[in-house]
Amino acid sequence: MEDIEDVEMSDYNLVKDYIIRYHKVHSDFPNWYFEKLYILAEDNDYNKNIEDLVSFGLAYLQKLIKSSDPNQLTRIECYTHALNDKIEPQLYNMICTSVTNLEPEKFCHLLSFFTDDSKTIQQHMESGEIIEFIEKYQFKYTHDFIDKFSKFLNRGDFMKVYQRLLTTERYSNIQKLITSNISKVDIFDNQWAKKFIFEDSKNAITKNLFYNILQPVLLVLKLKLLSKEDMEKFAVAFGTFVFNTRLTNLKFNLEVVLEIYSLLGKKRYKELVEYIMKYLNTIPNGDSHLYTIATILAKKFPVEFKPHRGTINAIAEKDLLAKRLDSAMIDFLCVAGEELTAFRKLIIVSIIEFRTIRYVIPEFKIEQLLGSFKIYPLIYSDDSRLFSMLNSNLTLSMVYIKMTNHAEDCDKPIKMVSKILVDLIEKIANSFGNTKESVFQRIITDQGRGLENLTVSPHEIPEKHKFTFKVPINLTRMAYIDVHYKILIATGVLLGLDAMAYRFIVLDRVYLEESSDWIENGTLFDILLQKDSSKLVKFIDSTITILPKQHFKKLLFKYPQFVLESLEFQKQKNTRIDEEIKLEIKYIQAESLYCLLSETPMQLETLIQYRKTITVEHILSLIIEYLFQTDVFTPNIPLVSKSFFSATSKAISRPGVNLLYLSSLSSACLTNPLHLLKYPVTEIEYTSLPKLSSDLYSHIEYIVVDTSVNFYIHFTQLKKIRTIDQEFLILALELLDQSKDTIEEIIIEGLVDPYGINMVVGYVELLNFLMSMEEGKSKLKRLSLTFRGYSDNLDNDLPELKNILHWVKDIQFIYREFDLDLDSQKHLPFLLSNFNNIEMVLFKEIDRIGQFSDSSLVSVFRLVLLSEIDQIDLSPILKLKSIQNLEIFGNDFCTLKLISKYINVIKENLKNLKTMTLMMEIKTISNEIANSSNEFSNFFYLCSTIPSLTTVKLLNNTNSKIPILPDFSKVNSGKFKNYNDILFKI
Repeated sequence: MEDIEDVEMSDYNLVKDYIIRYHKVHSDFPNWYFEKLYILAEDNDYNKNIEDLVSFGLAYLQKLIKSSDPNQLTRIECYTHALNDKIEPQLYNMICTSVTNLEPEKFCHLLSFFTDDSKTIQQHMESGEIIEFIEKYQFKYTHDFIDKFSKFLNRGDFMKVYQRLLTTERYSNIQKLITSNISKVDIFDNQWAKKFIFEDSKNAITKNLFYNILQPVLLVLKLKLLSKEDMEKFAVAFGTFVFNTRLTNLKFNLEVVLEIYSLLGKKRYKELVEYIMKYLNTIPNGDSHLYTIATILAKKFPVEFKPHRGTINAIAEKDLLAKRLDSAMIDFLCVAGEELTAFRKLIIVSIIEFRTIRYVIPEFKIEQLLGSFKIYPLIYSDDSRLFSMLNSNLTLSMVYIKMTNHAEDCDKPIKMVSKILVDLIEKIANSFGNTKESVFQRIITDQGRGLENLTVSPHEIPEKHKFTFKVPINLTRMAYIDVHYKILIATGVLLGLDAMAYRFIVLDRVYLEESSDWIENGTLFDILLQKDSSKLVKFIDSTITILPKQHFKKLLFKYPQFVLESLEFQKQKNTRIDEEIKLEIKYIQAESLYCLLSETPMQLETLIQYRKTITVEHILSLIIEYLFQTDVFTPNIPLVSKSFFSATSKAISRPGVNLLYLSSLSSACLTNPLHLLKYPVTEIEYTSLPKLSSDLYSHIEYIVVDTSVNFYIHFTQLKKIRTIDQEFLILALELLDQSKDTIEEIIIEGLVDPYGINMVVGYVELLNFLMSMEEGKSKLKRLSLTFRGYSDNLDNDLPELKNILHWVKDIQFIYREFDLDLDSQKHLPFLLSNFNNIEMVLFKEIDRIGQFSDSSLVSVFRLVLLSEIDQIDLSPILKLKSIQNLEIFGNDFCTLKLISKYINVIKENLKNLKTMTLMMEIKTISNEIANSSNEFSNFFYLCSTIPSLTTVKLLNNTNSKIPILPDFSKVNSGKFKNYNDILFKI
């Protein structure tokens, strides 16, 4: 048996013979068989194996359903989830024939092992057969059965199940029953709603179980089935209930209670707040429930709560004197901060600072330390003292994370620290009149001091507490520097100040004379490009003089276009580009860097024997290179001939060509009717407008918003607008307002936190603008929103937006950089059913990617693999049947193996797949090239077996314009025609 577990499952006959013999002897199957059941069902010989698996399973399940052993019964689930509707109909009939011999709870318990979307269960639930069985034999409804299958009930059966659960006082099951069916308009009516609200709910109150059905009460009220008089009657009864409830219950259900009150009318708000405040006055000091409820009320009803702030603050002062300061109280003080007196601030400072210096690594809890960060701006009027305390605690947090976590466990606390630090930086900027940039720069500078931050200055702490933090005597900054860097990077990304963090890190590494692979391999700069390419250019400008050669080379070859754009590089290129770098440019055929060489293009062609097919596209690229990469441009070039005029016009009219490059043109040329701008201006960045003649403003059709500064320019022909960062949304909205009658395309990118403190106003205004557009009046044809962060409010926003703009032909909701660790998996079902285009970043430590649903709208899915793919099971992702364009970005040629591994999953599920894009690294060594040719030939063969696939793109992550292989002549691309060694199409 030991040996058989290691047998390749493709050798199916051996496994089959062993299983038969084992079952004859033991009347059972070995445990490993159930673990391998999924693999057997999905084996290459699936059609041949499935009949055996079903026959084995049915014979075994016949005995298994009679078992009372819970561990044995769970094996039923192995069969249903592996074989689905191949075995579920027979299993259902088997259970029904044994119905007279089953215990009361056994019938529903057995059915709960069927798959959630079981067609068998759905069929017999909708026909009423299952409920008829249950009622006839008085079986008990199990929690799992209600949870999974109540969604399939018809109206008559719903009422039967509801009445049964009500009779047995199973209110938690009633909540799930109503929630699962609330969208079925044919089930609920006014008569049932009145009975549920005024009779059934009242019975729950008398049994102290009302909170178990509070959520269904809210949902039923939202159906608006009750008359105005009935709502008023309920308001009185509900108020009586709330006014007699326990504080603990109120705290944990306050959000639902407040939402119910929002349906009852604003006049009820005031009496609710007054009652709660009156009740809060009766509870003992130090009760965290008081501050939690007060915080919610202060945020939800600031006007109604304001008269009561003094009462809560008086209670808070007593707690402070008793040295009580928990997280709930801190949250309240942050909301009602303007009420803090100097005396209260002094008490809080004393508590926090004394608490901080008592920490002994690794004995303290980091959550308690970080929890006090948010109150710093309220209690420190002197910013030097604030920064001293902040940097002490921040350094202490870094040391703690490093000393108490393994390397693979550091990501979660690092993200937690970064998020809290961002909130604090924004509060300091608002409270002390600073900018986020200046606050972050100061923190970066102070953190360079390392462990010196942990020394408490005499003027900061009372004399009796004057000593340094207790840390291990041999601790140095280098011991926690990786945590230090990652926190700065994560914070910089969230603030949009990536370049500032990276510049410090590069300079710091040079100073410390430490090598760093993650700087050297180029991935250090990837995040800088995620929002705004200008950040990378600024970074290059500020570090070009101090970057070590090996770092500079990686930067040059990975991002050549941005290095060339740097003004500082242009000044120093003669000293930075030595003969070794020039030789490497020629060797790897980095065409975008040929402008740094002394050879002519013809000499280079001969030198490296790099053959190209001369096409119109190639000529256009040379014209663009000549026009935009040299200083000798003459406006007469388009007038040489009709061919030159046509080619130059097409070149300049291409999307993405920036008119900033035309600054050398004379004003006379700009008005020349034969000039290349005979077409309307297709695209221009907002910051480039001052460099353009005002005569052209009326011709602009496409504007890219890349700033928040308004030049107050009016556009009459604006058809398309794109904003590249959420910080520029306010300006974009102003432009949209003036172009509401002409706008055809709206592209909003970089929505990191649409409901964040600095974004909510602009985002809400954007939603209001979009929802105000009317069919027949608006010319809007395309809407694209790109998110880089999730908010619970999106669950309502996006479906509502789709519904209102149903007449818009092209609506794209795009999600970038989804991280299964950073972004909770619970959001996946919503993302998959609402977003058209998703980019997911995967790390090898991710071992749970199972919450993918077939009911997906995703047409473009991009996988960014930052680890060995063998460590990750990608099959759940590759079952999203709506995918039309699959993009996989990996670090090496292992990406090819991924296709081989999952080809059957792709063929079986991705029936609409039209385009596949792979990005990997270039190959240069001869024997690797030979091996790669065979790998690529096999890859194209596998692609040819995917019926719907028509296009394959192979991109080089060093430079997408350079083919992965220098010579594709040895690669058999089959039915895919090779267009340029990058694009292959049928």
